Amino acid sequence: MNDKLRAYLDLVRLPNVVTAMADALAGFIYAGGAIGDWRAGLGLVAASSCMYAGGVALNDVFDAGRDAMERAVRPIPSGRTAKSHATILSIGLLALGVALAFLVSPRSGAVALALVAAIVLYDGLLKATAAAPAMMGACRGLNLALGMSLAVTLPVTTWLIPVALMWLYVMSITLFARKEAIGGGTGRLTIGTCGVAGAVLGLGAIAAVVPTAGPSYLGFAGVLLVVVAVRGVRAARNPSPQHVQRAVKAFVLGIILFDACLAASAQGPVAGLLVAALLLPATGLARLFRVT
Repeated sequence: MNDKLRAYLDLVRLPNVVTAMADALAGFIYAGGAIGDWRAGLGLVAASSCMYAGGVALNDVFDAGRDAMERAVRPIPSGRTAKSHATILSIGLLALGVALAFLVSPRSGAVALALVAAIVLYDGLLKATAAAPAMMGACRGLNLALGMSLAVTLPVTTWLIPVALMWLYVMSITLFARKEAIGGGTGRLTIGTCGVAGAVLGLGAIAAVVPTAGPSYLGFAGVLLVVVAVRGVRAARNPSPQHVQRAVKAFVLGIILFDACLAASAQGPVAGLLVAALLLPATGLARLFRVT
């Protein structure tokens, strides 16, 4: 693979882009997306992918100085990608994501604008503050909501519960991952693990707002809960950078199982397996490109 292309794919954290696709796809299915609507659904998946990739590239632009001291192998501090090129790429991807969302519907475009605003606030202003985990959770919650944006009649409680649980899950990952490059912080790691596990356990409440939800969706949640518990506890007991980063990687890839649970709750195990299948490319890509 061309070194320049590899650097750009590393910059946008290609494995994580697949998890963003899972958010939009699961949101679309959860909100009642049907086969006849798949063109719109794929448009939302494409929009989500662009905005996620643009957001993480912008994150590295803002973090270039700190990465030069803590993560010198990353694309910008290593010199594999120029900071100016990364800036242009991030802005272009964010703009393309919004444009794609507006092509689907004005409502989808409005959600995309809110998502881009949250991304810029996180990357540019809030990342070093106590509000950073909550804002990162808001970004993922909005990404899930983007997938639901075509369902104009979806009851508030029906969409708010999964969005709130996604917010808790990702907020907790962000708290867990703070200072991942140096490890330590057993208390923070324990709280983060409990938050992620709590979000997964909260998926059981979906049955209260999705009357047709069958028991199959809980299988995806059960697998995810085991992964979270094993990786999180291991990192909390031995908070080395390696254990923390492995746990973060597992938590991030676990978002796909979280999304699979939502899809299965709304449209059965086949829909859940469709989303869960994204684990295959995400896991394979995670062997080639960084996740954290």
